[in-house]
Amino acid sequence: MTYRSHYQERALRAEAARRLVCELADQYRRSGAKTPELRARWSVAADAYREALRQAYPPDFESMLDSLRAGSPALVDEGVAFLEADPWFATSGYAKANLIRFIGRMTLTDGQREALKAIVIGRIIDGGAGHEFRRYCRLAVQLVDADFRNQIERLTEHPDPNARRRARWVMDALDGRGRMSTSWRERSEEDDG
Repeated sequence: MTYRSHYQERALRAEAARRLVCELADQYRRSGAKTPELRARWSVAADAYREALRQAYPPDFESMLDSLRAGSPALVDEGVAFLEADPWFATSGYAKANLIRFIGRMTLTDGQREALKAIVIGRIIDGGAGHEFRRYCRLAVQLVDADFRNQIERLTEHPDPNARRRARWVMDALDGRGRMSTSWRERSEEDDG
């Protein structure tokens, strides 16, 4: 099993557990008879969800974030691997945004820089980055060199309008415009017109 599929499998389990907890909570709220049995089923499901969520992250994820926040480069590779896997489940976007922010403060090895550039390019092309995409834009500024900039610039002509928009957002960051220059709707209209 690859590292990516390992995280994807765990993310799927966490998301399934979350859906079950929500379903049971809805049943409990709608139930005229709020039975102890239904409450107990929800409680067991909630415990299972918390455990699935814990397992969806790398081991000792909070400690890893604390270490990176403090400036220790020891766990950068583990963080990069998690970003490469890009698992999606409730709260993962916020966690990845923090991870990107802390990794962006580090002095990175050439290998780490290249891996992160590939991740940014992948998120531009394939999407897959929600809440954390602004952090990827800021990270790109830390990683930029002539070749990387050229790759991003070429992606502003990508056949997929969403990839073009994301590439423009990264270019905005690289050009110091900081904020994504126009809204989603304006970018979509630009791409269509």
